[in-house]
Amino acid sequence: RAALAQGRGFLKRGNAEQALGALEQALKLYTQANDAKGIAASQDALGDLYSRQGQYAVALAHYQEANKSFTAANDTYNANLMLAKTGDMFNSTGNVNEARNAYSQMTVPKIDTSAAGTVKETQKKASKVGGLFGKAKGIASGGPSLSTASDAASLGADVKNTIDEERATYRNYILYSIYELGMGRLDYANNQLDSGKTHFNNALAAADNPLYGKFGQARRWRVASRTSLGDIAVQQGRYPDAIKLYTQASDGAQKDNRADLRWPAQRGIGKSKWMMAGAGSDSKSAKSREEAIAAYRDALTTIEGIRAGSLSADESRSTFLATTKDV
Repeated sequence: RAALAQGRGFLKRGNAEQALGALEQALKLYTQANDAKGIAASQDALGDLYSRQGQYAVALAHYQEANKSFTAANDTYNANLMLAKTGDMFNSTGNVNEARNAYSQMTVPKIDTSAAGTVKETQKKASKVGGLFGKAKGIASGGPSLSTASDAASLGADVKNTIDEERATYRNYILYSIYELGMGRLDYANNQLDSGKTHFNNALAAADNPLYGKFGQARRWRVASRTSLGDIAVQQGRYPDAIKLYTQASDGAQKDNRADLRWPAQRGIGKSKWMMAGAGSDSKSAKSREEAIAAYRDALTTIEGIRAGSLSADESRSTFLATTKDV
């Protein structure tokens, strides 16, 4: 466990060489101990390391092994995450069919993002919390009795169940959003724009939902969903819609200090304005081209900032390096 924690720490700081040594040591020790969950966690971390280095085929092998070990350990949640990472690696190596197959193997929960569903679930949670508060107040204000200990134990069990339900809600949201975004990207790659738009809208609806939007990952996926919807709008020639989506994504990324998510949105603004200008020569077209160039320069400035180092430099650099050709 110490070696795994150390390896993850090195990886978080972008020190790949030292991370590799610690993670390989962790994998060796967990293998000797026949600890399936430890083996899986080590393989997962090694997959992340190689993915950040752009060695997608090596990362893929580690994620596949991690999936097997998490499955052996009956850890369904993490096994599903490994299928998503496997799909991403297949997609990164250009094997879209295998990527889709990996995503299709995920067990994805259904999430009700409708207004009615949200109100019902929120009221249910509020009622449960109110009940727990009332029970705690009753125990605290009542005199000592034979039932006090059992009442306290019952309250503790209720609190644990509430925490477990909250964890389950979080995990369901994670799996749902990863699946929707992953399938959306695959559809976009196959020029299945309408289907891709549906997937990205599903992810955005979940991120914007009051029930799920409180989770930290929601901010990241809200930006990603809007950027992807902007990409589809560009392909469909809906340039004003694209600019609106990219601008919202850029503003959200800036607020969260996520430069790695901001520059794709800035580039999207530039592309949209340039294409909207078309081949015209009037003053309006000229202004659009000037704004496009300014947006591209903003994107480059953000990228240079990432290269110089930032709070999320390791992840930002990997995102940049993986798409350098596009830049």
